[in-house]
Amino acid sequence: MKLSRGFTYLKKRFNYGETGKVIVRPCRSAVTRQRRKLKKLAAFVERGEMTREQALQSYQSWRGSMLKLDARRTVRAMDALFTQLFG
Repeated sequence: MKLSRGFTYLKKRFNYGETGKVIVRPCRSAVTRQRRKLKKLAAFVERGEMTREQALQSYQSWRGSMLKLDARRTVRAMDALFTQLFG
């Protein structure tokens, strides 16, 4: 398998950058799954099954793992969704 095509391993997408550096980003399905999870957490908070602090802790855990990857724009978009859902 050629690395120039990129590949997914352990829910991470590996590609070459412009300078030849290996870039590691989250795969799309992981981001989509987290977006759905945030919406479900917002519903739990609304129904009183979970506190806002518990939802925030869950999101911060995911956010920290994404910041270790090259996914700052994805994190900014998810931050916007989080503030939209939780205020």
